[in-house]
Amino acid sequence: MLFHNGVEFADWIAPIDVPGSKGIPELARRGQLRMFSKEVKNHAVIERITLESFDNDVAPTLISMTAELAPPSETKAPVAASRKSAALITRTLIVGAGSSHDFNRWFLEKDSKTLATLDQVKVDTTAQPDDVGKFIDELDVLYLSNNAPFTNAANRKRIMDFADSGKGLLLVHPALWYNWNDWPEYNRVLCGGGSRGHDPLNEFEVTVTEPNHPVMRGVPAKFKIRDELYWFQSDTTGTPIKVLATAHSPSKNKDFPMVFIVEHPKARVVGIALGHDGAAHELPAYQQLLQNAFKWTAGKDPSVKP
Repeated sequence: MLFHNGVEFADWIAPIDVPGSKGIPELARRGQLRMFSKEVKNHAVIERITLESFDNDVAPTLISMTAELAPPSETKAPVAASRKSAALITRTLIVGAGSSHDFNRWFLEKDSKTLATLDQVKVDTTAQPDDVGKFIDELDVLYLSNNAPFTNAANRKRIMDFADSGKGLLLVHPALWYNWNDWPEYNRVLCGGGSRGHDPLNEFEVTVTEPNHPVMRGVPAKFKIRDELYWFQSDTTGTPIKVLATAHSPSKNKDFPMVFIVEHPKARVVGIALGHDGAAHELPAYQQLLQNAFKWTAGKDPSVKP
């Protein structure tokens, strides 16, 4: 909502009348205070209200804000719609931080825009891994792309508990590395393995091996991408993985998983080894893959099979 000088408000220093608000001189010892209201037309949960000036350094000053409900006969349908809308919203947090990647530009900004185009999705982002503790209780999907550590042991446990509760995890590119020697359960249980190396940044071809899986729906059977080809190895003692797409490494003369399902007994987990920079994140095939993976991990795809 935009409030305009000369409509809803006016200079405080003198009693200047404007058509969009009403003066309340009995509350002003000097200058003026004015009162106005705006109808909220959309029926959904208001999670945050931000007051800010428009393109200048003038701070908005309010002494009170109230909410008025319509009569009960008018609110039955909106309240029901509000509850239904809130129930349908899928919440995710993208964690992106560390080294060797532009996390803010590609994971936090670009990928959040790619996911936000999906219906009824709320995307939060953070460059502080331990912020996960502030969000995780409200999340449906946790998207990890960080190689910076979770320094709080309690947050590591909450991530494992999050998986055990049957929620969704998206583990993308840097998060599929063997990043944390002091947290082996992450790679063994949640990733089903990890990578300790990759081919130099170059163009290679990705081949879809499970075209009928919902995560690969609409993704070309073969597509080229300029990226780091991760040498992801499954952990024979860890959670099994189901490979959905591969790429051939010239340096290793071997095929490696690029997209896979981690067959966790409770959680819905997708690993995407792609995503070094904009050459991947701006690629339509990658964006389709990311959206599919998100819907699958969230359990929103009608053909979901955990």
